[in-house]
Amino acid sequence: RNQLYPYYRFSSTSAHKDKSMNAETVHGRLRQIFEGIVLSPKQKETFKVILLNKYEQLETQTQRQGQEQQAKLLQLEKEHSGLINKLLQVSNSTVIQKIEAELEKIELRIAAQREAMLSPSTQQPLGTEILKMVTELILNPQMAWDAANVSQKQQFLQLWFKSSLKVKP
Repeated sequence: RNQLYPYYRFSSTSAHKDKSMNAETVHGRLRQIFEGIVLSPKQKETFKVILLNKYEQLETQTQRQGQEQQAKLLQLEKEHSGLINKLLQVSNSTVIQKIEAELEKIELRIAAQREAMLSPSTQQPLGTEILKMVTELILNPQMAWDAANVSQKQQFLQLWFKSSLKVKP
């Protein structure tokens, strides 16, 4: 619910769908699970390679999406310039109103596109953060869990537990 009283809710498909569990309890149980995980150096290296490859794929995909967004923005700006030029050449008031209405729509789309492209340089896509966290969890479970933020922990829990958590009465 908040930082003072954090908890996890059971999924709507769970037998416990109307119940919740204190985050501290969930985190404590996960710590116990992670303390029991022991991987050989070879297993750690294999997992690390697999996850780093996936991480690189995500990075490439993110870069491609950024390039596509930039191309869309350039196209919208070209349309905008074309309409401005057309507006300067027209003298009919009805046509001017239509062009101005179209300009307003394009300006809104340009603003939305620019806003979609803005993000803090330190912020990474959640998928990338999760992959980093999983890699760290495999290599050093306790330290990675303690260092993760709430969003990462929630996402990891959703990935880790395919079925609902069991509540002891």
